[in-house]
Amino acid sequence: MTLHNFEGKRFEKNVKNTYKIFFDIDKNSEETKNRIIKFIGNPTYLIKTSLNPIKFQLIYILNEDVDSKLLKKVVYTLTTHFQTDHTFDLARIFRLPGFKNWKNNPTNIVTYIKNNNTYDINYILNLLKVNNIELLEPQENINEITQKTTKNKINNTNCQFDKNNKYYEKYQEFVERVGGDKSRADISFVKFLKYKIGTQKAIENLLQVRDDIHIKHKYDLNYYINLIASKV
Repeated sequence: MTLHNFEGKRFEKNVKNTYKIFFDIDKNSEETKNRIIKFIGNPTYLIKTSLNPIKFQLIYILNEDVDSKLLKKVVYTLTTHFQTDHTFDLARIFRLPGFKNWKNNPTNIVTYIKNNNTYDINYILNLLKVNNIELLEPQENINEITQKTTKNKINNTNCQFDKNNKYYEKYQEFVERVGGDKSRADISFVKFLKYKIGTQKAIENLLQVRDDIHIKHKYDLNYYINLIASKV
């Protein structure tokens, strides 16, 4: 990764060039992993971040730095095509092998398999071309997806974390029930509340009861809450 205008923090604006394509696979993990490998080839790093539930990260190292704008389009296009988590944040930090994955299950040790494979960006671009996969613009398509998946787009509110919210304990129950996976807990919580107070109010309460949502989704909060709403 090549940096410019470095300010000492993990901001994408500090990334000038980078040399990796990254997939974060949480759903249909084995099947999706195999589809990606069949399409591109063996990743440079195959990381198993969780055993229960099983989750993977695939990292494809490129043989040279690629312009960040082009690579962001490529990563967004691929993650959209394979329906994995959108990982076009080029300043993303990975979980280190050998360490515990505390997010989902503190007994999960992150493991990996390393290959010597590297890839040329033109090879990836040609794969997209021959398979008639159109190169997408990330920001425009995020908006398009949220508009298609929700009848009434929910706007980010100014709700802040409030431990005194009457649903705080209920949210903690959902978090515990799914082994600490807050993404799954968010969906369950909003689904539970929407029948009581409606989706909009349910989202507002989620923004108050989840302590790290404004940090973890600082740059994509509108997209994230609309994605949650589309699943309930």
